[in-house]
Amino acid sequence: MYYKELDIYCCCISTNRADNVKVLEEKTGLKFTYYTRKDEAQKYLRAGASKVVEVDGNICKARNKAIDEAKGKICLQISDDYKKVNIVTGSNGVYRKELITFIEALKIMVDNFRKIGGSYAGTAITDNLFFYTGKQVQQNKLIVNDCILLDGKMKFDEQADLKEDYDMFISQVKEGNKVLRFNLILMTFPHRGNKGGANDYRTTEREKQCNEYILRKHYGIVRPHKKRENQLEINYKELLKR
Repeated sequence: MYYKELDIYCCCISTNRADNVKVLEEKTGLKFTYYTRKDEAQKYLRAGASKVVEVDGNICKARNKAIDEAKGKICLQISDDYKKVNIVTGSNGVYRKELITFIEALKIMVDNFRKIGGSYAGTAITDNLFFYTGKQVQQNKLIVNDCILLDGKMKFDEQADLKEDYDMFISQVKEGNKVLRFNLILMTFPHRGNKGGANDYRTTEREKQCNEYILRKHYGIVRPHKKRENQLEINYKELLKR
């Protein structure tokens, strides 16, 4: 759905979570186009969705379909399990979280996306204030795909599902595009803590296969995580050389 006030296309990438439609739209104050798997549209429409697009393929294909249908507009893609958003206030190492509306957070993101000339942007990786360093917006730092903005110039690699955030981030930086991470925007999502979505097909073996694909594709830039089993980390020094 188009959000006229900000001139952006708003979509939700979702599967097997039709029950989240009403809560998501109440919490964000927006209507979304839902991109889901085959044979799920009726469940989403019955749950209150205004528009649903069924996609025969994985999450990356759904994300790319949404980019296409944004038709050159900034494409907002959000997960269906959004809970709340805080903004960081304060200075000189004394910071606090202040609850704001999703629309307020979105305006900050979109305004800066246009002002800075971003191609791909997201919020802080965690909603934990402990990790805030005082840098409100950073360029070329990894973002996760719970709430992102895309200018549509690049597409997701459909072989990189489950790790498409790593792949898109690295590919954008290699291309010389600006990736923006809004550290001052602390959004809360349960990530892997609930059923449905990618968690329906995320197995240890499938994630291992995705990791191996990313390690081959971005050899030297991505490496196995030193502490977290079956996870990856980025060698930023190597990335910025490319």
